[in-house]
Parts: sequence; C-alpha cells; structure tokens
Amino acid sequence: MARDYYQTMKLSFEQVCQGPRPWVALGNFMHAWYADHFDERERLIVDPLPEVYPQEFQQWAAFCAASVRWFCATYEIACPLWVEKPQYVLTEPWYMDHPRKYWRERRKETAEEFRHHNIYCGNRVYTNKYERDERRAIFVFASLPSSRRNSASWINIPEIQ
Repeated sequence: MARDYYQTMKLSFEQVCQGPRPWVALGNFMHAWYADHFDERERLIVDPLPEVYPQEFQQWAAFCAASVRWFCATYEIACPLWVEKPQYVLTEPWYMDHPRKYWRERRKETAEEFRHHNIYCGNRVYTNKYERDERRAIFVFASLPSSRRNSASWINIPEIQ
C-alpha cells in the first residue's frame, strides 16, 4: 500500500460492515500499523468508529475498540477517548466462534484490553510478523499484562515452518 493511504481502524470497521471478511480489513490495518505507518500510529487510531452502524456488527465494533486499547497499551501510545464509550463493552462474552471446549483457555490467555470489552480471543489475534527476535521467532505477548509487555518481558514461540 502507498504511504499516502491510511488504513485506519475507523476505515477497517466500515469495511467490516460492508463485506463478509472482517479479517481482510483488520489485516490491512495490521499491515498499516506494523509496516506502512509505524511512525504515524496515532493517526491510524484517533478517529472514532461511526456512531451509527448495523446492530449485527456490535461485536466487531467492540472488537475494534478493544484492538485500539490493546495496540495503545502494547506500544505505549495514549488511547483515544472514544474507546472508553460503554457501547463498546459487550453485555455477553464473545469467544469469536471458538468452540465452547476452548472457552476456559481463551479466558486465561486473552489480554486484559480485550477482556475489558468482554471479548475472549486468545493471545495470537495480532501476532506481529514484522517484529521478531534474533532467531526469527515471533513475539507473542498479547496475553501478558500490559506492564510486562511494556517492559519487554516477552514470551516468544518458535517460528512455524
């Protein structure tokens, strides 16, 4: 993508509402965050999600807000106030289509930023292929408290061949 194109979280959510593949829009956001605009990350998250959207996308709106909260905590960026709106906290837990037998595990390993929004997605939802250690292992730190993530006390797992 061009450096003058910004795949913001707002744009990503709008695309989620328009199409059947949410992970394409969110993957494009990840690419903007980790590669294209790593030096302008605030610009990718500052705009609030649309005030009006189809109700069937409420879970995705909450997920986008939780994602912004997670990115801000992980990369030590001030979190925009729109993320705090109560409409982005789900009344029922959402396990993102994980089978019930995995719910307990998802509750344990999901980062606090997602749990705050009542979302239990595990710790690999934003695995970053752009930041690896010297062995080319992917850093996995989503399930750690933000204080540990910020201190670089990361867990890493071997790269999948």
